[in-house]
Amino acid sequence: SNGHKGLGGLDIYVWNRSEEETHSVMNLGYPINSGWDDFSIFLKNNKGYLASNRPGGLGHDDIYELELLEIPEEVIAETIIKLNITDLINSDGIENATITLLDRTLNAELKYFTDEVGSLNETIPSADYTLTVSKSGFENFQTEIDLNNVPMRVEEIFLNPDFSFESISLDSILFELNDFRLSDGAQAELDDIVELMNKYESVKLEVAAHTDSRGEASYNSWLSEMRAASTANYLIEKGIPFERVNILGYGEEQLLNHCKDGVECSEEQHSVNRRIEFRVLIEEKE
Repeated sequence: SNGHKGLGGLDIYVWNRSEEETHSVMNLGYPINSGWDDFSIFLKNNKGYLASNRPGGLGHDDIYELELLEIPEEVIAETIIKLNITDLINSDGIENATITLLDRTLNAELKYFTDEVGSLNETIPSADYTLTVSKSGFENFQTEIDLNNVPMRVEEIFLNPDFSFESISLDSILFELNDFRLSDGAQAELDDIVELMNKYESVKLEVAAHTDSRGEASYNSWLSEMRAASTANYLIEKGIPFERVNILGYGEEQLLNHCKDGVECSEEQHSVNRRIEFRVLIEEKE
């Protein structure tokens, strides 16, 4: 029947005729039932056959041999799952996060989306799942969750914001030789970081500046500090408190290519080393 709560498609149920309430039926559960159509069971001395179109067969409907070791006292065929997806930093609910539940036995996938407050409330087949939560701007979350014979499951899941800046191109925050002024393109890139820091007021930003290898090492160290300060000043002018911005000047200590002292390189190769790098510092919650 597909007229009762089941695992999906047609399911096989048992009814004890000695009971007075003739409407009391029980789903036989997995592995007799699956997420597909299961029907036409024949049993004799706890052995028999059933028909099913579940994956792994030779065609559409196949016949399977079975041995019924015991009839369970109660099988819970469906689970109410309630999820709250929350931003780890500011504790806001995350709207429109993608919830994927992969049935690890049947390899069947369910997909849902959180509401405007980051919640999900669904009734799904009871099974053993791999739960994945994803949302642009956040690191993916994945765990295994066994819902077999579980009537309800409530989970609070915290997503860590993705501070890798993969969506923000920092290529334009480069500097001309012996210069520490920000270009218009660099300022536009920094505006994206200002927006992120305004969203997450508890995070701090480390600004690390680098030079190429030309010039004295002591001069390059000073120049990199000025470049870091120039970048930090722009953020502060945009309203970011100065105590949330740390600056470091590495000079020519951390080159990205082979263009060290004594090596002939083009201007384009040298320019790669004149850069600003950012690292987000997150204070752990007590």
